[in-house]
Formats: sequence, structure tokens, C-alpha cells
Amino acid sequence: MHPYGIVIPNKYEDIIQPLLESIKVLIPTPMPEILVIANEHDRDYGFSKIPYPDDFFVFARSANIGINHLVGKDVILVNDDISLMNFDFFNRLSEIAYFSDRIGILSPLIMGCVGQRLQRWHGQGEVWRRNHRIQDVPINEPLCFPCVFLKRKMLDQVGFLDESFKAYGGEDVEMCSRVRSAGWRTSVSRDLVVQHGDGSDLLGPGRGKSWSLSYARRDKY
Repeated sequence: MHPYGIVIPNKYEDIIQPLLESIKVLIPTPMPEILVIANEHDRDYGFSKIPYPDDFFVFARSANIGINHLVGKDVILVNDDISLMNFDFFNRLSEIAYFSDRIGILSPLIMGCVGQRLQRWHGQGEVWRRNHRIQDVPINEPLCFPCVFLKRKMLDQVGFLDESFKAYGGEDVEMCSRVRSAGWRTSVSRDLVVQHGDGSDLLGPGRGKSWSLSYARRDKY
């Protein structure tokens, strides 16, 4: 198994609880290194925590802090409002990412709101798993980043997330463009699922978050 760690950018201390509970239930010990990049709160989550240094939260910067900390390791970037749905999720995602040396970014299926059509679970996961274990995303479409595996060799070549995108949205589109231009694949695993938010396909009022916003900006890709 290639070494990896988990990075969880976290702005709101209440929203992260379902994710943490799913990790405790579904991830066997020994667990990988799990970093919570925490903004404006001091709660002890039982995992390593790195304070976010600024008042204005930028998802890309928070993610990059964790990526920088995990020297030499692959990274699973996990949004704080998802829940894991599969036992041993992290090890299995890492294993699938190495089915091909050219997979640079790998996403599970997403149960809930997500802009990229091939990431949507829609209750059809079983059909997809029978037909295609890994699905490459078309060249003109980005992945959205509720949960993605980022291969370290790819990160070393193309760089980290673009911090000029403020708050949430857009950084996933831009990064997919660089990754594809460097010859890496961006793919979806049909074996694994995470729940995004409450699992609804409808975008609720949330907290200023919209992964469909990333897809709406696909003209930048």
C-alpha cells in the first residue's frame, strides 16, 4: 500500500460530526494520518488538528496546508460535509487509484448534490460497478471535489490547488485542467460511495457552498 494521509478542510465545527462518526465506524485501525484544518474553533476531534491561519476561509488554502504537511504521501482530500458509506473506504480508494499509474485524481461516487454527472450516484451504483469499475471523465469535464484521491507524484508535477479561488468552488475545475494537460487521468471509482450533505440531489441553502458552481464554471476548463 502506498503511504497516504487524509486532509479535511473544516470551517464549521458542527457540520463535520457525521464525517467523523463515519470514520470511527468504517475505518479499521491502524488508521491513516488524519488532519483536520480547523477554522475559528478549538474543538478536539480526536485527530490531528492544524489551525487555519486567517479569518477569511479559503478552501484551496486550507487543503494546501494539509497537503504540505503530508510530505511524500498521497492525499485523500475530504470535504467536511460528507459521510463515508463503505467499510475500509480510505484503503480501498487508495488501492483503486493505483490500478493505473496515470490516474492522478480519483473520486468515489457521490450520493447527493454534485455538479459532475459521472460522479453522481443516483441509485445506479450497482449497474455502474458491474459495467465499469473505473470511469474516466471526458476531457472537457472537470471532477468536483467533495472527496478525491490526489496522487503525490501528480501533485509534485502539477502543483497544489489554486488559492486565488476564494471560499469554495472553481479550484477543482482549474486543477483538473492542469492535471489533464500534464497527461494524467481524472477518474471515478464505481466501487465506493460517499454521501454529500443530506444525500439529496437538490442544492439546499447550505453555508455558501455549491459544488454545482464548479460545474457551472466549466467554460474555464
